[in-house]
Amino acid sequence: LIGNNEDFVKIGISKEPVIRSKGIEYGSGYQVSLLHTEFYEDAGVAWDMEKLLHKEFSDLSYLPINKFAGATECFNPSIQDEVIKLLKCVT
Repeated sequence: LIGNNEDFVKIGISKEPVIRSKGIEYGSGYQVSLLHTEFYEDAGVAWDMEKLLHKEFSDLSYLPINKFAGATECFNPSIQDEVIKLLKCVT
């Protein structure tokens, strides 16, 4: 997400990532780009993966200036390549 001189990534799960992204843009004013998506047949696996990634990168968490639902799931953009690498290991 980009805006307000900020640049950060959000790690989250959604059944409709494009619609969710548009909702974040509309509600927060940030420009959203989907960097990577994964599909999991089992919602429990998606939930567990999200929590694992949040914990793994908790020391690089980022709190955006503009608030939106899911704002606590944001991180420094430096984690993006490592997150994608980890996600690809699960599928």
